[in-house]
Amino acid sequence: MAHTYNYDSYEEMVSDSWWHKRLFSLNKTLLKSMEDSDEIPSLNGNLFYSHKDPNFFQSDMVQKFETKRKNFFNLAKQISTLLEVGVNGGHSLFLALSSNPTLKVIGVDVAEKLDPSWAPVDKYVPAAYHWLTREFPERCVFSKEIHLLNYQSIP
Repeated sequence: MAHTYNYDSYEEMVSDSWWHKRLFSLNKTLLKSMEDSDEIPSLNGNLFYSHKDPNFFQSDMVQKFETKRKNFFNLAKQISTLLEVGVNGGHSLFLALSSNPTLKVIGVDVAEKLDPSWAPVDKYVPAAYHWLTREFPERCVFSKEIHLLNYQSIP
């Protein structure tokens, strides 16, 4: 049976050891997707870690984004569906889905390294899709192309 994420506050969530174990699991999945492809581990910027931090999988969340994370948590508690364009490593969606046990998400990311300076998004974005879908069954729909999404198909 899947764990039910249902936190009343951002502070409750980030103080929960189970939530941190799941964050670690997401990060290890992303790391493995890069290591399996002989890529140097790094992520494009996000709400959790510094841009291209090679040690994101063992780093603390960046303090300067704390207010943004709290605001995003509070927003996600109030909505029923979220469309995110640019899923990246899935950290924002993990935060949103953790905050609201009924939230459904639609994630769109081309998952292509369109700029040579980018982290290996073609490797870790699909891994993030898979992890989130497994962790939050029937709550996620992902696509590499926005025009292919059938918004009626979200569970």
